[in-house]
Amino acid sequence: SVEITAIYPTGEHIVWLATWSGVYKVDLSLLKVLAHYTKAGEKEMDGTPSYGGLSSDSVRAIAGNDEYIYVGTDRWGINLIDAKTGLVLKERITTVDGLPSDRIRDICIAPSILLVSTEEGVAWQTRWDRLWESPPEASPAKGVKAQQAVFLDNRIWLATAGDGLLVFLPETPENVVSYTAAKRMLPSDSVRCLAVDGRTLWGATLEGLAKVQLDTMSWEAYPPFTKELLTRVFIDG
Repeated sequence: SVEITAIYPTGEHIVWLATWSGVYKVDLSLLKVLAHYTKAGEKEMDGTPSYGGLSSDSVRAIAGNDEYIYVGTDRWGINLIDAKTGLVLKERITTVDGLPSDRIRDICIAPSILLVSTEEGVAWQTRWDRLWESPPEASPAKGVKAQQAVFLDNRIWLATAGDGLLVFLPETPENVVSYTAAKRMLPSDSVRCLAVDGRTLWGATLEGLAKVQLDTMSWEAYPPFTKELLTRVFIDG
């Protein structure tokens, strides 16, 4: 078995799985591995098509669109797989291109922006400008340990490991609004991941869940879950 670190579903039963032993393209309807991507591309004993070219087998994040599958490695930046041919491209995205770190934590693709969370901050690239941008030195979002970023209401919502939830516009990244435990909005400032449900944004922290209704910007924090609390909150209402 392999440890799955991230999933990118493409529809029609096809999913791309990021793991500590490379990337797997899987057909869930057949329960069959269609391709295995690694650094060396060694031949598979069972005949599964294998491809080399990744900068590392340790993959933490994966996302894609009609052009590319973006493969975020633990220490060696982002590899690109051609979505049509399935081949690993020589081009890589690293700190040389403008990423804060080559230790990738999450990749988010929105209609107008590509967001990359790294060990030392977040960077983004818009559809209209191929240059990578990141918060300036004076920004509170500069250099934070980014866990995950999502793009909502034309804003970047950044989950961090220790600095709470940071929100800012890509055009003015120096103007950051922070939501923290001290402001009684989060159970903890270590936010592991985010989830979007319509007009509600959920954040999972080390000490419980938080949710914000985006239309009213009203916050609600939940304490650490026990079986009894889960029953009361989600079953009893």
